[in-house]
Amino acid sequence: MTTKHAHEAASGTLVKHPLPQRLLHWFNAACFLFLWLTGIGIVTAAGYRVAPQPYIDALLAVFGSQQALLNAHIAIGVLWFAILGVTFILDPWGLAARFLRDIRFTRHDLSWLALRGKAELNDTIELPPQGAYNAGQKAFGWAVLLGAPVIGISGALMWQGIGGEWGKWLVLLHLVAVGGVIAFFFVHFTMAALIKEERPALASMLTGDVDPDYARHHHIEWYEQVERQGGEPLDSRERFGVPRMAGRAFKRLWAWITSREEQPYWSPYAAGVGLGLTVLAAFMLTGHGLGASGFFSRLGASTLGAMAPAHVLGNRYWGPTFEAGVSHYWLTWSIIGVLIGGFISAALAGRIRSGVDRGELISKSGRIFFAIIGGILVGFATRYTRGCTSHQALSGGALLSVGAWIFMFSVFTGGFLAAFGFRRLWR
Repeated sequence: MTTKHAHEAASGTLVKHPLPQRLLHWFNAACFLFLWLTGIGIVTAAGYRVAPQPYIDALLAVFGSQQALLNAHIAIGVLWFAILGVTFILDPWGLAARFLRDIRFTRHDLSWLALRGKAELNDTIELPPQGAYNAGQKAFGWAVLLGAPVIGISGALMWQGIGGEWGKWLVLLHLVAVGGVIAFFFVHFTMAALIKEERPALASMLTGDVDPDYARHHHIEWYEQVERQGGEPLDSRERFGVPRMAGRAFKRLWAWITSREEQPYWSPYAAGVGLGLTVLAAFMLTGHGLGASGFFSRLGASTLGAMAPAHVLGNRYWGPTFEAGVSHYWLTWSIIGVLIGGFISAALAGRIRSGVDRGELISKSGRIFFAIIGGILVGFATRYTRGCTSHQALSGGALLSVGAWIFMFSVFTGGFLAAFGFRRLWR
């Protein structure tokens, strides 16, 4: 006898909502009601006010002041979204994955919504089959799933004190999102609490169990799924559901990217023209040319400064670089763009592969060793010449700088000479 059949035979009920799911459901309901009831008392500005003055006075009598009311509203809001975030990201019991799966609309849902009202007046109307949630419950689930981020983000921005015209629009957006969720909430509550046939759904959120006959009549698709599984809906395979879903999606995406057929290389002349236009666009849009090494210089100073700030500040070279910071440096965003653009370009060309490029006469470890040594030497060289090939050859060369042209010819000369000594790395 399966777990489900044993449980059903012993108690005459079927498990639908495990305890973690019930706790989260009532936690959400309590937080949302508190935020709604306090929120309508906070909004007192002309044009946005929705609560009568006696209600606002009653809230102020309970909390003591408008600021205390606002602080309580913010505190519960932060707590609510923190718990929801942990639940959906860590998903220790598979709740988020199951919720996203159960609120997916099926081909029967529109028919169910069209016939549900008529079925209240005519007992002979048979409603289409439904899954773990009916179409009305799914609609409320989607209202919460889409409305909660809007409520949270707009509330957080208002908390940060954004005012002016943006502040007015944030208040309006916040109220519209709350109003939409509240409308679905009252329909959801009315259906569950006041309609006799739907009361077992409300009771199942208290006890976790439903009658098998009720499940067969109202949620036949879910009942048959559990019947095929031969057990209760929650098992060890559904733990950490969202990370597993994300991992599977990433694996499929990565397999698709790495399996693409390689495209032929561009003509070097076309690439050169494109690079020249990129340099021109950089000067026109940012006032800077291209570069790279300055970012790594600042990144090194910031990394060392995080561990030994006094030492870095006392250094004549690192000190000014450390004080300037990394986040507001234009090259930081340039490097981020290069990484993103390079990845997209390689993906479109079918050239993303894992491995170590090397010749047959050298091992992987030897190739990696020489790459590290070469990177270190290039790092010292770029600081000694006050620029890398991007800055000196491209940007400096475009400005007809004599030093940049000397640098560029030196790079090519040194590269040809070094190639004779390291050509076995590639043979």
